[in-house]
Amino acid sequence: MRRRLFLIIGLILLIVAGLVYAWTRFRPTTTRNAAPTPQLPTEVFSVVFAAQDIPAGAFVTQENITLGPWPTLYRLEGLVTDPTTVVGLRARLDIKRGEPVFSTQVTQSLAGQTVAGSDMALDMAPGKLAIAMPMSRLAGVAFAPQRGDHLAVIGTLLFIDLDTEFQTSLPNRLQVIGQTAEGKIEIVTVEGGRNDPDVPFSNLVLATNDVPSEAQRARPVSAIVIPDARVLAVGTVQSKTAAQLTAAEGVGAPQAQPTPVGGVTSAPDIIVLEVFPEEALALNLLMKTGGDLSFALRATGDTSALDLPSWDLQRLITERNISLPPKLPYGQANFTNQLFIPELPGDRIPVK
Repeated sequence: MRRRLFLIIGLILLIVAGLVYAWTRFRPTTTRNAAPTPQLPTEVFSVVFAAQDIPAGAFVTQENITLGPWPTLYRLEGLVTDPTTVVGLRARLDIKRGEPVFSTQVTQSLAGQTVAGSDMALDMAPGKLAIAMPMSRLAGVAFAPQRGDHLAVIGTLLFIDLDTEFQTSLPNRLQVIGQTAEGKIEIVTVEGGRNDPDVPFSNLVLATNDVPSEAQRARPVSAIVIPDARVLAVGTVQSKTAAQLTAAEGVGAPQAQPTPVGGVTSAPDIIVLEVFPEEALALNLLMKTGGDLSFALRATGDTSALDLPSWDLQRLITERNISLPPKLPYGQANFTNQLFIPELPGDRIPVK
């Protein structure tokens, strides 16, 4: 019985093995004549890619580019392989992140390039601001500065003493309280002065007052408020928008011009400087509060620091070794509390 069972199992296994052999030997093949799978190129070389979006006009830096593989089979003309050849240049058009950088997409100067924005903004360094300031022939170094020059800006202010509570000029108006012979109290307001403790009080004199002979004299001080500012433009910028505005306002109409002096045929009255944001705030405050501003031209390539203290009358006398004049019973009659701005004859416009 057991022998018979083994024979049946062996027969079944033999039949199954035969079927498996027959299926694997004679089954139809569908991939025998199929096309071979294309192989990716294995030879590559390194090219420069944009690591982040680089807008038109922006500088190419080490941070916004990276090196990546590019197949040798597709060696396109203009692909940049050396990052140092494009760092510091400007993008002529928008370069998206992940795109390869071509030499035709960058340029040293954007002059004449078709990009969005003004030419002046494209010429500015990142993190800087452009600010316009009034300029005369004297304050503007005889109109010598040109675009690309570097200037130091000198500011001069006048200071006076103030009452800390009233925030008004000293001396304050004083009220003198007195008593008449009839015993009546009188209050007299005096235009400034101070109490004189040396005058003895009496029934008739309750208080005395020294009154100044003139208004408080302001104390001038000069300082280099901007040590290094790059000139972006001298005179009104000649853009399409500026031309339309000046024509509409009549600025461009023929006017009497100052008499040329020393070969100067035009008289720009405005200058545009490239400064740091905090320097722009300082200049704006000086202009709006009546400070006097002058420009000093710096030598080409001079990057030395101008960290100098402010100058006042005391420092002028001490540093320049000026002897104090003796006290005399006379003085200058033309003293003024205003800054004296010299007027040059060549700046006067002739009246016809």
